[in-house]
Amino acid sequence: MISEDNIQKTFCNIFGRLDFSDKSMLPSEFAEKHIVLDSSISTLKQGRFSYDITPYLKEVVDCTSPYHPARIIAVMKAAQIGYSQGVIVPAIVWKIANDPGNIVSLSANADLSKRFVEGRLDPVIQRCFVKDLIRPSVIRKRNARTGDTSASKEFAGGSATFGGLQSFDKMGKQMSYALGFYDDWEGAKIADKDQGNTFELLQQRFSSSANTMKQFFISTPEVRPSNIENLYLMGDQRKWHIPCPVCGEYIELLWSEEIDGERVGIVFDTHDNGKLIPETVRYKCQKCSGEFKEKHKYRINLKGKWIPTAEPIEEGFYSYKINALCSAPGMYDWTAYAYRWCRIFMNNEKGDVGKLKVFKNLVLGEPWEEKRITINETNLMSHTRGYEVGVVPSKLSEQDGNGKVILLTMAADMNGTEYDARLDWEVMAHSVTGSVYSVDHGSIGTYQPGQKSKELKNKGERDLWSYHEEDDLNVWGYLESEIMNRKFFTDDGREMEISQVMLDSGYMTQIVYAFVEKYPELCLAVKGKDKDKYTKPTQDMKLFKVSREHPLMYLLEVDKIKDMLSNMLNLDWNFNADSPQPYGYVNYPTPNYQESKYTIDYFKQLAVEDKEFQVDEQTGETSGWKWINSKKKANHFWDCEVYNIAAREVFMYNFIREYNKIEKLNIEVTWYNFSRIILDLFNL
Repeated sequence: MISEDNIQKTFCNIFGRLDFSDKSMLPSEFAEKHIVLDSSISTLKQGRFSYDITPYLKEVVDCTSPYHPARIIAVMKAAQIGYSQGVIVPAIVWKIANDPGNIVSLSANADLSKRFVEGRLDPVIQRCFVKDLIRPSVIRKRNARTGDTSASKEFAGGSATFGGLQSFDKMGKQMSYALGFYDDWEGAKIADKDQGNTFELLQQRFSSSANTMKQFFISTPEVRPSNIENLYLMGDQRKWHIPCPVCGEYIELLWSEEIDGERVGIVFDTHDNGKLIPETVRYKCQKCSGEFKEKHKYRINLKGKWIPTAEPIEEGFYSYKINALCSAPGMYDWTAYAYRWCRIFMNNEKGDVGKLKVFKNLVLGEPWEEKRITINETNLMSHTRGYEVGVVPSKLSEQDGNGKVILLTMAADMNGTEYDARLDWEVMAHSVTGSVYSVDHGSIGTYQPGQKSKELKNKGERDLWSYHEEDDLNVWGYLESEIMNRKFFTDDGREMEISQVMLDSGYMTQIVYAFVEKYPELCLAVKGKDKDKYTKPTQDMKLFKVSREHPLMYLLEVDKIKDMLSNMLNLDWNFNADSPQPYGYVNYPTPNYQESKYTIDYFKQLAVEDKEFQVDEQTGETSGWKWINSKKKANHFWDCEVYNIAAREVFMYNFIREYNKIEKLNIEVTWYNFSRIILDLFNL
């Protein structure tokens, strides 16, 4: 075992071997002199580290120096533009070697923190003299490992602690810090109900080094109100500027924007069908209207500089904003982003909301503004088309530009009581592009099609349906024979069957379990997960997961699925204008008034829920949202459509997972890949 004296002596020997210029050099200079990258760390550049390809990182990492006036540094950035390798790693290594003190580095969660240490920080430390400054790993009492681990590094004069953002409070009570990195700050809690505002709490943890502390808050923004945007606005709001090769004026690289009636920034031309003409991608200067190509970016980036654009709320509060248009050679270029932009607006003048949000967050480094969404039944009736109830309109789907129908799903919502039952159901067809065609809907039991509610009040005047299969008049027998086992026919002559059935099990759970167990290959029980909780604006979550309660039960993030469905229902399309249908558009058959199908009463059920926002009492900002039935009216077919979208997502996921196992492949789970597989397997 190495003693404390030996460690201290080793440190002193190494530090003594450094000349004065080494001790006083800036963190960026230190990184370029001592850090070496290999292919396990960087795919862009191996060998001696250099800021030539990411010059926008030099000033940020140099904020770590005790001679730099910055104390709080907020960085609102696009995704994957080099901040971990170009700022966090060099700053930690420089701090250990030149200005020892306590360091804390937190990622979104403990797993990501471990991956950062083992995949990025440790390989750099192992390739330079700093490894000799760190206490070797030893096992102490209760098998606790200390010294050099993925959770901490101990060295003379301080230590570095690593973990997830949610665990800071526990770590923060143990010691004070001089240098802090909070990566993915967007995912941090705005406030703790017991201890108050998280940002202010962090400031107190650095109180013992108030005059020399350095705190870095780094993140890609998500939804406004944004944690990282709030801090960016508190600082001096620096933006990366490069000299225009035409006029020489310093400009911020912008995506396509209209300024004083002129389109500037990244501009490009498209064909009549909206496809990009790649050779036309260029930059139009907002100062002189001169144009230049991306081939100049490397050279002019080297001459770039950060320019503050606001007064900070306090001295030493530096904030930076940068988009991916400035990113290094070898990363996505302007043409790649132009292709992505064209895909967002292909067949949809308003753009695909989901893709547009991703572009704004990850490419432009800007937060997305969630809008209050309303659904209007009158507008929805304009989605009715010229196909009959019960017909799968595959030929019509091709005419609409959506390709063939490749999947049928069915969903049902349980209502009434055990012995006075009503089951509402809907069958939906899904096309190659993801657009949807409702095929048929109805109700089994208490409210039969065509009946008025006033006719049903007196139980003695009607037959009562049951949810128990042993009863003569039960909903399950009708569901099986008339809907689940029904053969559906397309308008191009194909025969199709329902591939996935989802049954609401939030009500009469055990009865639903008993039924789905009869059809484990076809039927699933579903329930909304945490239905009473608000969804956090920054919360990234899967749409579903298998319940521990039952293997055929899926828990759904219903609010996220309702967001998807509402965006689909609000898409605009003029089918008389000879333009392809927007991807995700929802179509309905011609109303059948004799059977009371797809009438205004049906569409009213799709328009009773609204998106409600939760406001944080301490900050006054939006802290969450959920969908609620504000009108307190029947919404059973809205639920059926939500479950049908979930059925599609679950079936696609399970199908590709099994396909990968059989074919020994690793195909990503996307609707595009799923549709390609189905078309190939069935020669469609």
